Amino acid sequence: DGFGIFKSSPLAWIGAYIIFFILVMVISLIPLVSVLLNIFFPVIMGGFMLGCREQEQGRAFRVDHLFAGFTQPCFSRLAILGVLFFVASILLVILMILIFGMLFFLMGGTGLIEQIENGQVEQVFSDPRPILLASLIGALLVMPLLMAEWFAPALVVFQESSPVDAMVASFRGCLVNVMPFLVYGVVGFVLMIIAALPLLLGYIVLLPVLTASVYTGYRDIFEEQNPAS
Repeated sequence: DGFGIFKSSPLAWIGAYIIFFILVMVISLIPLVSVLLNIFFPVIMGGFMLGCREQEQGRAFRVDHLFAGFTQPCFSRLAILGVLFFVASILLVILMILIFGMLFFLMGGTGLIEQIENGQVEQVFSDPRPILLASLIGALLVMPLLMAEWFAPALVVFQESSPVDAMVASFRGCLVNVMPFLVYGVVGFVLMIIAALPLLLGYIVLLPVLTASVYTGYRDIFEEQNPAS
């Protein structure tokens, strides 16, 4: 369904994402200002959701939909959503560092440091269990935040939800569809590998398709029989 939306206005979608990539690269070079990328990401996603809705109603997606969220009455709520995600991400990183630090010492971290100092790097990585356990815990911690973020911009734009209500509803929407999302994640992961092969050029198509698929998922889960309303 996401690809169906993309192929209706492929040049506009690609143009919007190229501009987005350029903005990200430029802003990332400016200290402190790069924080704005995290805050305004839901605003940009809200603009993309509006573009998807217009396409579904028979109009065309335009490059300026990249900035459509900045001109909407819900801009402040989208920006607050970005602030909440940014703060939650920082707290999550701190929590992960604390947990990984505890695991490091509980699983013989002091001995690992001594092995590294003695040049025995191969022995450090001979047992993959600590790395696998840390990766699993990291995924379990990140997943709830991703679930809360997935549909939140669309809920703010289309249902005028408050930022917190949007996050809660998004989390619930993902939770009750956990098996379809598991399949979606596996397929998306495979497509990301394939898209990376031709010098990452496949992402010019894949990212717009995945963005549009967020809209179609929102529509199917939260708007039952009248998606164009």
